Amino acid sequence: MTFNPEVRSRRRIAAGALLSAALFVFAPAGAAAGDPANVIPANAHASDYGAGWNCNRGYQRRAKSCVEIKIPANAFLDSFGHAWKCDRGYLQTRTGCDVITVPEHGYLSDIGSYGTGWECGRGYRPDGDSCAVVVVPANAFLSNTPYGSGWNCGRGYEPARGACVAVTVPALAHLNYSGDGWDCDPPLLRQGDTCVTS
Repeated sequence: MTFNPEVRSRRRIAAGALLSAALFVFAPAGAAAGDPANVIPANAHASDYGAGWNCNRGYQRRAKSCVEIKIPANAFLDSFGHAWKCDRGYLQTRTGCDVITVPEHGYLSDIGSYGTGWECGRGYRPDGDSCAVVVVPANAFLSNTPYGSGWNCGRGYEPARGACVAVTVPALAHLNYSGDGWDCDPPLLRQGDTCVTS
């Protein structure tokens, strides 16, 4: 058989064209021109977990870029570095940090009553923007929560109209575990205000 260099050259060119076409078909979308999702913008770094990127500390993501976080007065960058928080003694608003006005008999609190940033001291309870003294009736004691009345009745008493009245325990019954009511002695059952057999 007569060897024809021209034919062999044409075959190589055709094979190369087929290979290029195959690579183009099976290549990931956007790989030829550079996938925009994999382009790391300024003030960012490659993600530690898989593909993608994260903004550097002090910047926050906005669309496909990282913009600097504007920290208002009396605030600081949080531990994650992508948001700000107010200094102690200030309450965060949408635009900045407002100073917390603590009323008399109150103190600064990270929890605060209804998001005020302050709570009342023991023996006082929130009343609008102030702390009102808790009036403890007879046979009661200060509670551990500033909400509600601020007091609880002692064992053997129950609340009634701002006071503590004695629990009336019928025959064949005893004070319950909480001490603010009664249960029948076993195996009796409660029926109204008495204890009866089943």
